[in-house]
Amino acid sequence: VVPRDVYTPIELRVEGQEYLTVPAGTFDCWRLSIRFSDGPISYWIRKSDGLGVRVLDERNAATTGTRETVLRRVTE
Repeated sequence: VVPRDVYTPIELRVEGQEYLTVPAGTFDCWRLSIRFSDGPISYWIRKSDGLGVRVLDERNAATTGTRETVLRRVTE
């Protein structure tokens, strides 16, 4: 441990399951959240293989807006 180390408690949680439609299609997903001291980031993960389908970060919505990343295409 050195003085520049940062300690940030986080909480990981499975919030539920839902079908999510994004440009790449509709997927059966787990909805997860990671909570930091400044708020949560939500993740939707495809149940069949763990592929990330959507990420929504609203922690700084009031000041810098939200960030959203969605799956646009799946190639086999």
